[in-house]
Amino acid sequence: MKKFKCFILIGLLIFSNDATYASTFEQLSVKQQQHVAINASEDAINCTVYFSVFEKCLLNTPNTTKELLDKAKSAKQNSQETMLLFSTIAGMNHDAVNLRISETAEEFGDKMNHNCSNISILRKEYFEKCVAMINNPENSLNYWIKKLSY
Repeated sequence: MKKFKCFILIGLLIFSNDATYASTFEQLSVKQQQHVAINASEDAINCTVYFSVFEKCLLNTPNTTKELLDKAKSAKQNSQETMLLFSTIAGMNHDAVNLRISETAEEFGDKMNHNCSNISILRKEYFEKCVAMINNPENSLNYWIKKLSY
């Protein structure tokens, strides 16, 4: 199963036209590969929760346009797909992923004082990097591969 996950990741990196990182990932030890995948999955979990909270806040905001709500739903869905891919590569089971999602949702709620009028607290920290992640998930992997070098 670990080899299959490795092939998924290498394929993802190769199709992103970044064969350098695919070969770099392949050269990492199993422990390093798992470290990269776990950290990338944590990023994706944070983004999935951020987009979920954002969508819920939009649903509770009067005069939210359908277009904005659709964009939020799409961002959440893309983030969920990335999270599932990365968590699978990391070897995380569904219970572990669900626990991390619950813990992150609780943490984000606390940061916002469970009030959507405070969404800017999360937006400041997560919006740009989460949009970047859903637009190019490979960048999250590449970031963590680079971090191993330091």
